[in-house]
This record gives sequence, structure tokens and C-alpha cells, in this order.
Amino acid sequence: MICSKCGAENSEDSVFCNKCAANLSGVIEQEHKPKWFSNRRNIILSCSILVIGILVVVGIISFNNPVSVFKSNINNNKYVEATKTYDEKIKGNTDKEKSVNTFLKDDIAEIQKSFSESKIDYNT
Repeated sequence: MICSKCGAENSEDSVFCNKCAANLSGVIEQEHKPKWFSNRRNIILSCSILVIGILVVVGIISFNNPVSVFKSNINNNKYVEATKTYDEKIKGNTDKEKSVNTFLKDDIAEIQKSFSESKIDYNT
């Protein structure tokens, strides 16, 4: 370790400089702190990038999922687009058909409940 005051060479475990008796403990803390901080910062940065990447992939998959597109079209009252999505991408796939049927049944049940509780009227 080199003394910051006089420039003399000292052993790594020295607390004081062998030539000028300057305190080297501050130098030791300064040398170790940036490495630890840098490693910690790199770990946090890597984890953040990983989480963002996962969210992007999940978002892309869910937006390209025909069942999600169908549900979104139904919720936005775009029934022609929903029918087109169903006919082109869902029809024939039993798992996707079951998912759509469950969604529609739940949606109808919610509408019936809202109507019976007078939250919506017949025209709505």
C-alpha cells in the first residue's frame, strides 16, 4: 500500500506509514469501498434489467395471446373484431375455447347481477 502523504511503500495490513507515521486506515477504507459499492451497484443494475426484461416478454406474450385480444375487444365493445379473432385464432383450439367460454359466462353473470341490483338498466 502506498502512503498518500509521503508516497512510501507499506505492507497491505499496515495501519500507519512506516516512513511518516500517517494514518493509513482511511486509505484502506477508500480502497475497499468502491469495489464493494461497484459490485453491489452491478448486482442491482443486473437484477433491474432482468426484471424489466421479464416484464417486457410477459407483456408481449399476453398482448399477442388471442384470448387476451378477444377479451380486450369484448370489454371495449368491439364485437366485430372479437368475432374475427375468435374465428381466425381461437376456434378449433379446445383450451382457448374453454377460456373464452368461461370469460363470457362470467361476464354474462356479472351483467345479470348488475341488472338485478339495479346498477344498470335494460338499455345498458
